[in-house]
Amino acid sequence: MAQDVEYQPLVLVETADLSREEWLAYRRQGLGGSDAAAVLGISPFRTAVDLYYDKRNLGRYERRRGDDESNVWVSSTDSKAIETYLGPSDKKGYEAILEYQQKQREEAYRRKVISAFFEYGRLKAIPAQRKKERICLEEIAGTLETGRVYEEKEINELIARFHEDFCTIRRDMISEGIMGRKGNTYWKK
Repeated sequence: MAQDVEYQPLVLVETADLSREEWLAYRRQGLGGSDAAAVLGISPFRTAVDLYYDKRNLGRYERRRGDDESNVWVSSTDSKAIETYLGPSDKKGYEAILEYQQKQREEAYRRKVISAFFEYGRLKAIPAQRKKERICLEEIAGTLETGRVYEEKEINELIARFHEDFCTIRRDMISEGIMGRKGNTYWKK
């Protein structure tokens, strides 16, 4: 049994007679539905930094390719100006966005490395690059129980599930500080 209810939107600002600049000034005062994807980091069109710059009317920035093939943004407003003109809460918001984006980039890189070096749950090859190897070692160590002490035979069997060269992986896990060792006993740090 359907009810006949008519909903009326709540109009906060009448925009029909506003100039583009006035309309944009009102939009900058809050977040709208079209901003949600940028906030969540899933928009293909704009990032959280784009949104932050837009809402604070800070100007534009451009993306450039970094040496490591990651996107690096360079602001048209330099960092001294940001420090000078932003209040403490604005600066914290700006820093939080940058920190969030850095974590997103690191997690994407981690997934890319795991996808490249693991196949059907096994390590295809031990990466030569230390950063990539550490990610693979951490992935293997994720299967170990924290606080549990393992005998050498037991740890070798667990590591052998991932790669036949369990001695190298075990040794590298210890040298990277992922795993501890005393005599013939091992534990996850």
